[in-house]
Amino acid sequence: MAKSINFNFTDTPTASPATFSFSHPINYGQDWRTDSDEGDELWLTNLTAPTDKPERIRYGQTTIKDVYANTSIDKSFYAPSRRGSKILAQLTDVMTVTDSADATYEVDLPISGNIVLNVPSNALVTEAVVLTFLQRLFGTLFETDDVGAAKLKAQIRGALKPSDL
Repeated sequence: MAKSINFNFTDTPTASPATFSFSHPINYGQDWRTDSDEGDELWLTNLTAPTDKPERIRYGQTTIKDVYANTSIDKSFYAPSRRGSKILAQLTDVMTVTDSADATYEVDLPISGNIVLNVPSNALVTEAVVLTFLQRLFGTLFETDDVGAAKLKAQIRGALKPSDL
């Protein structure tokens, strides 16, 4: 008998399912250089950003000894191996506000974000499975059937609940 892997949810179909696509404008070879590489952590810096307003990417990977720690999964359903990987991707940037009517006006605003994935070490957990999870994770940032900024706008203001709940 062949083993398979499945997510344990069934989404109710919606009237007009939203499709999210994004561009990937990062050109590593042309614009980015290694700032530091410590084996399990890598920092990149964008050469096109001013040195006093850096854009940086951080990648990290560490081994997880027990992917079941802090979960409610019954021990009788544990896989033979409890190991896994913690994967980090982080982006930090600086935005600048200027005023076309006042050449001396400038305000810098920091912005940053990161994604941390805890991935079990199991042959059935392929990059395709992790990508499906990542797409679902990104989907949590949007309203049902919408890929606009409405939910982000609400969350920035402290309204966390999706509008249709």
